[in-house]
Amino acid sequence: MPKKKNTTDPQLQALPDQVARSGDPSALISALARQVQGGLTDFDFGANPEIELPDPPLHPLLITVRVDIDGARPPIWRRLELRGDLRLDVVHQHLQAAFGWLDSHLHRFDGPDTGEGQPPYFITDFDAADGETGTHERGARFDQVLRAEGEKLCYTYDFGDNWEHILCVEAVRPATDDDPPAQCTGGRNACPPEDVGGIWQWNELAAALRADPDPAHLSGDLRDYAGWLPADCDPGKFSLDDANLAISRVGASPDEVLQRFEEADLGPSLPEPGPELTALLNRCRPELVRDLAGITTRAMTLAEDPTEEDWQLTLRPWQAVLDAIGDDGVQLSAAGWMPPSAVQQIWQTSGVAWEGGKGNRENVTPEVAQLREECARAGLIRKYKGRLQLTKLGRLASTDRTALTEAVTRSLVGAAEDVEQDIRVATLLFIAARWQVGPNSRWAADAAARGVAMNPIEHQLAFTDDVAHLLTEIGWTLTDGSPLHRDDLGPASGEILGLLGAGRGERYGVPDSPAARRLARLALFA
Repeated sequence: MPKKKNTTDPQLQALPDQVARSGDPSALISALARQVQGGLTDFDFGANPEIELPDPPLHPLLITVRVDIDGARPPIWRRLELRGDLRLDVVHQHLQAAFGWLDSHLHRFDGPDTGEGQPPYFITDFDAADGETGTHERGARFDQVLRAEGEKLCYTYDFGDNWEHILCVEAVRPATDDDPPAQCTGGRNACPPEDVGGIWQWNELAAALRADPDPAHLSGDLRDYAGWLPADCDPGKFSLDDANLAISRVGASPDEVLQRFEEADLGPSLPEPGPELTALLNRCRPELVRDLAGITTRAMTLAEDPTEEDWQLTLRPWQAVLDAIGDDGVQLSAAGWMPPSAVQQIWQTSGVAWEGGKGNRENVTPEVAQLREECARAGLIRKYKGRLQLTKLGRLASTDRTALTEAVTRSLVGAAEDVEQDIRVATLLFIAARWQVGPNSRWAADAAARGVAMNPIEHQLAFTDDVAHLLTEIGWTLTDGSPLHRDDLGPASGEILGLLGAGRGERYGVPDSPAARRLARLALFA
């Protein structure tokens, strides 16, 4: 992952003003020393006092705000209509949804008429657990904080990148029973990627991408981002429908989330979640469903057109088996193995010739044995009277890419046990949504410490770490209740990664081609 530019902690920015008010310059020196030694957590400028809030209005208000990410050039903004009786913790969720953030970092609402990071501010559950005192955001209604045109409020997300959002009231009217809790009525430009380095870094990157939209062409100090930014990263993209779909999921039950997927007009080629994905979502607690909804929507809407060469490479492992068996089939040995000539042909033409040797004995060439098993799983081949033959579907698929694609996608997702099915679904969901290494991955940190990019093995380890974490969040654990580790996933996740990358000779890593993502998406959506 690219290195971030240095950003200043909000508490550190506030130090000079706070020290000036205290009248003790030596306090600044002490505070800075503590910052170097590990932060400001033990430097007490005084408690965060309770915020005096007015009584709520007799009747709830509907408050129209324009929300701008401070410092964005050109502006990144959303116009929202918010019911005044929403609590601030719920307003936070709507802001995350409207912009497209992933809610993977801390946040804070400043108090009225205070500077950024300075008390009094509204505390969150995390602050309370950390021992902070003050007015909890859950105890404040939106119309107790903002209720008149021109009033402003600062909301900060991610204290590293420090995304400051300025909410400015544009209009106020009485709310009606027909007014939804929140809706987006306008906006401009895309939400920056998570962990990109802050607004100044994003401004520079966005300008480069507007000049040349291919991240692979980034140069100079921005070159590190070339392999990290999604290929479809468009700083000018904004969809009002997508923003409102995300907002509609706030506070929704799993059934309601699934219903909104079905109702959403996401295009004629983007059907609803299939039974295996629906089953996984139904096993999730409501909060996790809402988190997964963003990934699922991205998997549904990531529009790419694979080239013919891309399709051929991605389907190459299955095609190699069909070609080697042929219309006449092959005679199996007494032990049930394919003849050496067929094994060697598959080994040489499928992309799995990763090791040295002849690759002509199935019992010592597990890659070929797995491809045979996958083709049988897809209903493309069968054993009959001592021979391995193409099924009727296999004969059709050997010359018809559409038939082969349909057979492969069906085989990728199904499993006899729920846990294996969820492993397969989670793996395919991450592939379809173009998974990226998270900022807290130990593998990314290790590579950054060495000053090198992550290698394919590290990418695959980080990926399977995330799959194991998701399965644990869903509720799958070891018999003693401990969380799943990637080694507990069994072969399913690794097999899918290997199959979708084998045609390019990729033994390790995470498949990152349009055709691989299309296969994953077709497997997940009915």
